[in-house]
Amino acid sequence: MDIHIDQEAINTATFPLPLYRTLIVGEVLHQDEARFVLQAGLSEEEVSQLKTLSLDESDEAIQRFTSDRKRFGEGSYEKWYEKGRAPFALIEKESGNMAALVWLGPAPLHEEPGDWHTIAYRSYPPFRGTGIMKAFAQFALDTYQKQYPDASFWAGIDTKNASSAGLASALGFEKSEEHSDDTHTIMIKRI
Repeated sequence: MDIHIDQEAINTATFPLPLYRTLIVGEVLHQDEARFVLQAGLSEEEVSQLKTLSLDESDEAIQRFTSDRKRFGEGSYEKWYEKGRAPFALIEKESGNMAALVWLGPAPLHEEPGDWHTIAYRSYPPFRGTGIMKAFAQFALDTYQKQYPDASFWAGIDTKNASSAGLASALGFEKSEEHSDDTHTIMIKRI
């Protein structure tokens, strides 16, 4: 995956962006010649697409491993956004379809002291399993971390979601035995 970054756009951005604002921060050329827009923030149209993706009963991974149905499909994106979330999206240029989403934002990790932020990521059919996530998620994490250099990060992952845990591990996260249980694995990255 070849990512072309608009460094000037990134250097002038403050995360999270205002609600429904987007900022194109790069372009991605994938190995199969698919082209993607790399952006911070989601437009109202993209939020509508996210709601549809979250309610898609045929997407077993989203329904089984995430709470996106409740969070975005049935819930309010605006209320979720008020928590200080900073979404990054990969949008296929040809179709305008959302291929992947990464979001970060402040969120305490149980009673742990420090400046904790959460990360979550999704890819959507037909782009899931095509190798787009690692570089995209690393870009989002690195970009966000420039604004929050003292932040440590955590990801809450369903224990049966080996792919998500593998991606977190590839991003430098390690399992926290102390915070994990039988249903959720908590992976952390201390700075």
